[in-house]
Amino acid sequence: MLRLLVVASVVLSALACTTRGPTALSQRELQALGTHVFDAPFDEVFDATFLTLERHEGKVSQASRIEGVMESDKAEFTAPAGWDGTAYRSYAASVYQQGAQVAVTAVPRLWAGERDVSDEPWWVVPGSDGEQAHWERLFDGVQELLSAWREVPELQVEKSRGELQVLGITLHSPADWRGLEPAVDRRSAFAQRSVRGSAGCADCPGGMNPSMVFEVSRRYPAFDAPRLEHQALERALGSKLIEPDAWDTTETPTGRRGTGQVVAGDPSKVVEVVWHVWDARDPTWMVRAAAACGAPASPTDCEAQWDAMINGVTTGPR
Repeated sequence: MLRLLVVASVVLSALACTTRGPTALSQRELQALGTHVFDAPFDEVFDATFLTLERHEGKVSQASRIEGVMESDKAEFTAPAGWDGTAYRSYAASVYQQGAQVAVTAVPRLWAGERDVSDEPWWVVPGSDGEQAHWERLFDGVQELLSAWREVPELQVEKSRGELQVLGITLHSPADWRGLEPAVDRRSAFAQRSVRGSAGCADCPGGMNPSMVFEVSRRYPAFDAPRLEHQALERALGSKLIEPDAWDTTETPTGRRGTGQVVAGDPSKVVEVVWHVWDARDPTWMVRAAAACGAPASPTDCEAQWDAMINGVTTGPR
């Protein structure tokens, strides 16, 4: 790491003495300039890097938490004079332990159409759209997320009104449902149509007690976000579930919707299930709701209640 910092200092000093035009940079120099160290757990640094890279530099197409690596798709940018073809930039980032801290190295690549021109003298480091500005935006974004995640906000639950509030977002569980209950840490809550014990309901139609769950947690990359719909299914049917290998899913105006058959407890007990997941799309926090109910038009259907709840979400000052 010390060697990288020394190389970065030398490169920046050399660039400061040159013009603002394109120049050549080696892989070693790019690695040195594109390395930053953070004082946070590895998993949080990895997620913050993924989310910030995707937010500012384009979709992350490949990622491995185990290997600590990720790559972004090519994103178009305005090329310097003399460029031959459409100009693109992509990133390969690595996250790794550096003593008690965690380092991130984000190495950009330059493309002229499909041709990799990273080894050619096309690098512009200073300036508002230079590589240094991209690195600063990336690392500042990572640090902002890490700082924000140090304290998770709590759900404010008003049981008498079936109301939940967090980060200026307000949701109301269905008025005819019962049992809106917050967890001890007040970072999750659940509501069920019938209050008959814990999970599931032997006296409910099909043994299903339509359920909704709510949560606030730090933002995860989409590929690694905990499945809130699974929590709703366990609330509705109990923990002994066998889910289908693949759900039939669609995107709707009130969130993602999945349909399929679930084996609940007894192997002969197959239940038609519809689940919903909604996300407030806050870049820092996952404020989410999920529901697990029966097939449309069945006694355990909750399509109308779900749509009404999500369409009634309000957002105010945080």
